[in-house]
Amino acid sequence: MPWCGTNHGVSSVVENFGKVMLCWDMLEFKPVEIFGSDERVAIFGTFKYHSKVLGQIVDSPFAILAKVKNEKVNYIQFMEDTFATAASFKVKGSTTYQNFPNSKEFVV
Repeated sequence: MPWCGTNHGVSSVVENFGKVMLCWDMLEFKPVEIFGSDERVAIFGTFKYHSKVLGQIVDSPFAILAKVKNEKVNYIQFMEDTFATAASFKVKGSTTYQNFPNSKEFVV
């Protein structure tokens, strides 16, 4: 997805979440646990998106790790169920997977 990867600077955070909002409407964003230690903060929760093009609903857990120095956030890592969010863009067709060594392939 175009917003994935490593980016630098305040503007990249704004641009990334801007791209996300071009693709989905946010129906829910529910932080469940927030805690910190020293300069680190962790947030865990769930979100629900509605894809604007295909009308798909995505439910995903999320985790955010942020690091703060001199009262400013200098690192953010956002994790989600990327498999689920990417599936909200799938138009048609099937995909073949193989998960374990020596296992048979399967089609989804």
